[in-house]
Order: sequence, then C-alpha cells, then structure tokens
Amino acid sequence: ITITAAATKCRWANYDINIIDTPGHVDFTIEVERSLRVLDGAICVFDGVAGVEPQTETVWKQADKYQVPRLCFINKLDRVGACFESVVNQIQNTFDVVAVPVQLPIFEGDEFVGIVDLIDFGLLNYDDSSLGMEFTKVLLDIKNTSEEYTLARESMIEKLCDFSDELAEIYLDGGDIPKSLLSSVIRKLCLSRKIVPVFAGSAFKNKGVQQLLDGVCEYLPSPLDRGKINGFDPKDTKKLKSRNPKKDEPFSGLIFKIANDPYVGSLSFCRVYSGEIKQGMQVLNTNNSEKQRVQKIMQLHADRKVELSNASAGDIVALAGLKNVITGQTICDPRNTILFDMMEYPEPVISMAVEPRTSNDEKKLNAALKNLAFEDPSLTINRNDETGQILIKGMGELHLEVVVDRLLREHKVGVNIGQPQVSYRECVSGFFEGKVEYSYTNSDEVFIISANITAKECDSKAINDVKVEKIKNMNSEKIISVIKDQIYNSFQGGLRAGFPLLGLGLEIKEIEIQEDCPSEATVRKFVGKIFKLLMEDSQLEKHLMEPVMDVVVSVPSEFSGDVIADLNGRNGIVKAISAISGNKEEIKVVMPLKKMFGYTTALRSKTKGRGQFSMKFQEFRRLGSKEELELLKRLGIVFEL
Repeated sequence: ITITAAATKCRWANYDINIIDTPGHVDFTIEVERSLRVLDGAICVFDGVAGVEPQTETVWKQADKYQVPRLCFINKLDRVGACFESVVNQIQNTFDVVAVPVQLPIFEGDEFVGIVDLIDFGLLNYDDSSLGMEFTKVLLDIKNTSEEYTLARESMIEKLCDFSDELAEIYLDGGDIPKSLLSSVIRKLCLSRKIVPVFAGSAFKNKGVQQLLDGVCEYLPSPLDRGKINGFDPKDTKKLKSRNPKKDEPFSGLIFKIANDPYVGSLSFCRVYSGEIKQGMQVLNTNNSEKQRVQKIMQLHADRKVELSNASAGDIVALAGLKNVITGQTICDPRNTILFDMMEYPEPVISMAVEPRTSNDEKKLNAALKNLAFEDPSLTINRNDETGQILIKGMGELHLEVVVDRLLREHKVGVNIGQPQVSYRECVSGFFEGKVEYSYTNSDEVFIISANITAKECDSKAINDVKVEKIKNMNSEKIISVIKDQIYNSFQGGLRAGFPLLGLGLEIKEIEIQEDCPSEATVRKFVGKIFKLLMEDSQLEKHLMEPVMDVVVSVPSEFSGDVIADLNGRNGIVKAISAISGNKEEIKVVMPLKKMFGYTTALRSKTKGRGQFSMKFQEFRRLGSKEELELLKRLGIVFEL
C-alpha cells in the first residue's frame, strides 16, 4: 500500500541501519528506481501465500541493474495456505538464482509456531503474549532430531559447497562445521550476488523480524564493503573520478528524492557517499554549478524530524535550504568536485485532463502541480496554450488517481478530471534529402542561412539521432547547440498529429550563414523551416505509434478460461500460461495500453474479486492503418467527405 518511498534509521546490534521503504506497485516504479540507486543492500519481501507476484519481477530487475546484494524474507507465514518451500522454489525458478534458506519455519497443523535457525541449528520459540518480541532459543542435537530439520540443513550446506572448497572438504569428511565458517561463506556469496539467503517469518506477529535484522548486519554490505563510488570530472565527463566511503574524504552525495514539507519547505533526500556534511556548510550542485548553504540536516522517522549537526559517509538524510535541486543531481565539496550518473526515468504512457473546479482552485492548481512534478520525475505536466487544457501524464491509472487525490488532500485543490488518454508517439519511414534556405533581415540587410539535410527512419526504440556538422568559416559551437536544442523541442510537436516524435535520424550538413553571428531567435526559426519542410514532404511517410504493455495476470485456475477469452477480445497476445502456487495460473500477455483502461473492474468481475494483475511498459508499436485513420479522425486531422 506504499505509494512514496520513506526513509528512516534504526540501531540494531551496534549497527546503524538506514532504511528506505519503497512501493511494490509498478505504477510507482520510479520510487524503487531512485531508492535502489543509492542503497547498498535490499530485503525483498514475499507473501508466503501469493509467492512471487508479478510486480516483484520488475523490482528484482531494478536491483540487478544497480548490482544490489539482497536477502529474501518470506512473510505472512501465519496466514492459512502459506507455503515456505513453494515460495523458495518460485524465487529460484523465476529469477534464476540460487536461493539458500537459512531458516526453516515450524508449523503445528496450520499454525506458524517457530523457526529453526539452520546455521547454528537452534529452535526459536516465540512468546505470543509478548507479541513475538520475546523468544527462547534451544540448540538442537544434529544427530538426534527431526529428519526434516537435518535434511534442510544438509540442503543448505550442499548449495554452499558448490561455491566453497573449504566448506566442501569439511562436509565430505563428515567433520563439524563451525557457525563462523558458514556465516562467512554466506556473507561472501551474498555480497558477490552468487546466492540469495532466504529468511522466514511473520511481520504481523513479530516473528523472525529480529533474526532478519541480524541477517542484515551479518550478510548485507556496509558502505565500506561496497567500496569506492565512481563518477566523472564535471569539467571533462570523459575523465573518471572516484570517492571512497570514508569520513576523511571530500564530501559528495546524491540527491535521490525531493519532498515538500508544510513546515520546512522543500526537503532534498541525500545519500552521503563520502566525507562529511555539516549544518551551514556550502555545497556545490555539480549539475548546474550553483553553490548553496545547507540550512538544516534532518533524520526522518515517519512524521518526526530529528535535527543533526552533521552526517557522514553512508548516511541517508534530508537537507533543507537547497534550491533548484532535482532528483538525481550531485552535491559535493566546491573545492573537490565530482559528478555522479544522472538517473533515467521511464516515459509516461497515460494522460488525464484536469481543470480547477473554482476560480480559487485555479490560482492554486499550477503551483500544486509544479510541486508534485518536482517531487515525482515520472509525472509530467503539459498545458495546451490554445485551449488552456492541462494534461497530467504518468505511469498508469493508479498513478494518476493518486496525483488527483494528493491535489485535494495535501494541496486543498479541487479538480474535475477527464477520462484517461493514451500518450501516443509518431515515427517516420522512408528517406528525405533536400536543401533548406531561410532569409532574415538585420540592419536593413538580407542574409540567408542554408543547409543540406537528410532525414530517415532509425531505431524507433531509440530517442532520436541528430547530427549537425560544423558551420563553415565560423566558431559554431554555440549556434550548433541552439540548433540541437530547437530540434529536440520540435521533436515534441511531431510531424503529423502533435505527438512526440521517435526514431527519426536527422542530419544537417554544409551549413552556410552569411553573417558572423545571427540571433538565437533567427537560428530557431531556421530549424522551424526544416521541420515545416519535413511535415510537407511526401517522401517521408509519417505514422502513429501506441504504447504496448507487458501484462501479467494471476487468477485461480477455474477462471483462467474466461480471463484468457477476455484478454484475446482486447487484442492481447498471450505469451505464456504457467501454474503457480495455491491452484493459481499466471498469464503473460502483451496488450495495447488503450485496452487496459477499466481492466481492474473487469478482472474482479470475472474472478469474483480473486484475480490480480500488473503491467509495465514494453515499447511503442506502430498502429495498423485502419486504427491510425480512426485516431486521426477523432483528433480532427483527417475528415470524412
């Protein structure tokens, strides 16, 4: 039920643990993306009944992208139908990893009563009267105990022996394996991401949580384990620089989240990678070269804020007082600069029109939307200057619903909303080659900018490919920069229907300018002439593209036939059907986004409320000629005679 990432900090067994809790729903994937970017390790929580849910795969791939070591915690084992072994098998099969259970849950009938620690072979019995906070641990005799426990321990050791010759030698000789050796082998393999340790428990009953925290301290990396952080020299981005996660290094940090607080104002969440940041200290925003002072450093615990005088390497804190800072930017010591990689954000695939309910709401709406877009990089705001209509674009229906709810709840702005709309794209096919001339007047003299241009189709999954040659007889860097900037702006308006353009290769060469320094406005008008020529040219065919989603539907087996028939009726292409735990089936299908509107209600109806689905953007795909014509008619671009 989380919709925004929240940061906090706790102390356990003499360790400080910085924690970021992230959403699981794919519509809020940006919250996971930017959190994993700054974390050293992760705990992936699974439902003991539902197992590996569709959106978990997205999160797992994001953790792989940032090479984050992780633990698995199989939760909700107190629920009827929970199956620890089944979920472990799903983790192994779905993610192609070596999942190593380090614990075994104990059941009496259907009741989850305790845990066997397979490393030191101890039985944990929990006191329900203390809500699981108190427990006893009894060491078991390996030779005289339940066969189930000993087989589980042997299975764990055999998996570890595949990676450790020292452990394999002791095990094959039948010797006693010390706990310290098992722990060190698991730690080493977890840090190198060769295995994933699996824990068991019930967060609701507070069972297994203490042991999971022990596992975090024992097996997940500290900042020192993760080692130096690589970045670039801001003055020469081809030159690499690095920072060690030590207090005596120059300060560097990454802003991974922006939030607005009603009392403090804008808060910048920062992961400190090296050195120390102090209250009142001056820092440099490497991305925009602005120097600012940090007014306050705060540690957040839910809605409670604790002011700090300083923060060191490894800490995650909220900074107050920084302006013109956006997610993904680097702040550092002005005397020793570094630039970390910016984050990449997914393209929005769905839009919704919003309008203020009253004149009072109208005054507050723009400021509220600006704040929300500032916090959430996956949300974009577009205003039609001619109609005054405001479109909010996001990652899914739920994403936009939450934005509308936040407008009312947090910003006290009432809005009327339109039906969600698909965010289309444009593409081209064919090849165009020609010459463009633009004449302009300066001090009663007429000058001409001329250039040869070629335009052709390139990979539609790429953004766009733009090449501008050096201008003859002129220091052209600034003019070329203006030309490219205007080209990218023009891409947003498309060539046919006003949708952003994808997959166009544009090359401008042999540019001649009959004046030393034309104005920026003149250069932009020249680019406008190029796009007008491309719009009118018939050699370059223009097409529309629609977003296509990867959809995973999980349903009880008895409803799968009706669900598959409904998916086929929505132009879905079923890719795979597989059985999962609990007499359920998982259906993987590729579906146009426009066919997914209202699917939540349809799926509930067909499965008596027991089905669930998740979807993520796959690609933009060309519309068929019939569908394209119908869309152009709806947009008023093509008219029936």
